[in-house]
Amino acid sequence: MKRADARGFRAGVPLWVRIVGLVALLVLATGAVISAILIESSRSVLRDEILAKALTTTDVAAELVDRTIRSAQHGVRAFAARPGVVRAILADHPEAMTEDLIEFQRGNPIFDSLGFVDARGIQRASSAMNRPAGTAVDREWFQVAMASGQPYLGLPVVSRPTGRPVVPYAVPIVDAHGQVRAVLTAGISLAELADAITGIRIGPQARAALIDRRDGGRMLAHIDPARVMGPIDQNEMARRVLAGERGAMESIDTRDAGTLAAFAQVSSAPWAVEVQQPISPAFASIDDLTWRAVALTGIVLTVAVGLAALLALAITRPLRRLHRAADAVAAGDLTQRVGIQRHDEIGALGRAFDDMAVALAHRTGQLEASVKELEAFSYTVSHDLRAPLRAIDGFSRILLEEHAPSLAPEVRRQLAVVRSNAQQMGQLIDDLLKFARLSRQPLTTELVRPGTLARQVMDELRLAEEGRRVDVSVEDLPACRADPSLLKQVYGNLLANALKFTRHREVAKIEVGWRTEGAERIYYVRDNGAGFDMRYVDKLFGVFQRLHKASEYEGTGVGLAIVQRIVHRHGGRIWAEGEIDQGATFNFTLGEEGSS
Repeated sequence: MKRADARGFRAGVPLWVRIVGLVALLVLATGAVISAILIESSRSVLRDEILAKALTTTDVAAELVDRTIRSAQHGVRAFAARPGVVRAILADHPEAMTEDLIEFQRGNPIFDSLGFVDARGIQRASSAMNRPAGTAVDREWFQVAMASGQPYLGLPVVSRPTGRPVVPYAVPIVDAHGQVRAVLTAGISLAELADAITGIRIGPQARAALIDRRDGGRMLAHIDPARVMGPIDQNEMARRVLAGERGAMESIDTRDAGTLAAFAQVSSAPWAVEVQQPISPAFASIDDLTWRAVALTGIVLTVAVGLAALLALAITRPLRRLHRAADAVAAGDLTQRVGIQRHDEIGALGRAFDDMAVALAHRTGQLEASVKELEAFSYTVSHDLRAPLRAIDGFSRILLEEHAPSLAPEVRRQLAVVRSNAQQMGQLIDDLLKFARLSRQPLTTELVRPGTLARQVMDELRLAEEGRRVDVSVEDLPACRADPSLLKQVYGNLLANALKFTRHREVAKIEVGWRTEGAERIYYVRDNGAGFDMRYVDKLFGVFQRLHKASEYEGTGVGLAIVQRIVHRHGGRIWAEGEIDQGATFNFTLGEEGSS
């Protein structure tokens, strides 16, 4: 079994590798958990800080827009209320105010253009008179202003006088009877609003936008000019913006990228300011922290693995010495000692092993001496018993041969019984000696073919079975490592038993085969003989144990005990299966040696 133990040790993962692996796993797990908690905590704190800062900045931007729009609206209303403007409108000469419009625009760059539109929707005067006069009848802002008679901040449009995007602010001019005579329209420049809004800086790649919450949401100012006057993104943040809410949250932009966003309403207009910052650059410091944590974990892991390797080797070196010593002792070298000079558990184990080896060598010496004495005694007893047995058998034979005519039939029968018992006693002595010698016989394994041995044994046994109908099937058994002489004894005893217990069959059927169960190779001998009662199967392999009467089947009851001892010496096991009058099957394995 030494070879199997050594091979199992080499095939497994060494203890020092497992210790180092366990330490590495613990360091990695601890580092990962601590890093994850630290990074997630830092990420959460930074996220809250960015959102809070973004919301504050958004409030400031909304207030800026609110002041700008209020100022612009106030200026337009004040211009419309000038006496000269009112007289020109009531006199139906708005063209007279062209220079005033131009001068007003120069002082208020927030406006893209200004103009007067009469009650019919015809543009009568404009700060951009180089453009041809047009009509505003179809404009939403004109229609609302005419209908309500109140100033109105319209939806974003492209200015007809300038061709640029604006938000029109319309102020009706009414006469003494409350009738709208003209509308002063001021196009608030979206470009100017964009410059003011997008110039706000709150963080890396952050961007601000101005949204008109009407008509499903329209973009008034954005860092990307192509999005101006276009629809806003439809997401959870857009829903909250259109609902007039104020807040901050994580969101998704048009490219499905994560952003940190804040939004606030402009109090003087149906507008909202929105600030978004991409998550990746916002968390760049967290990413840097992550890489630092990974680097630190790597350094700690390297140091820990190195220390663990040194510790593991300090532990496993003496264990390897102990293992090699155990192998040597198992191989029969009882002089092996570990000699571990340590004052810890491993040192105690080494000293215990050395003490055990000393005790084992002493006990083995005693046992060997006892065995030699027993062998000598066995040979002496054998010799001393054989002499009187031979005398009894010899004189009984002489009496039967020389004095048979003068002997009564009963006397002749009794003498025959005496001879038979003397001969059986001699066979018992021979079998006992054979059984005793078996443990001392050296085990020399080599590659053998069991099928060849079984056929040789069967050919020898057939000579004593002349006249019987015996059907023997020997399969092509796989080669195995075993002692050929001992394995031949196994098949000799099993096949002899099979022939003996099929004696009363018209046709004896004996099968020699093999099978596998998992990784185990099982050889067997099966017959259709007398079988046995499975209740007594444990007695089969005992010395002198018989399950059948001696008058029916001869034998000493030692053969199966010999078979069991041979199988055990090969590291295998043997067992039997049977049923009364239905035959028996004897199965055995040969351990790892036999399977190689």
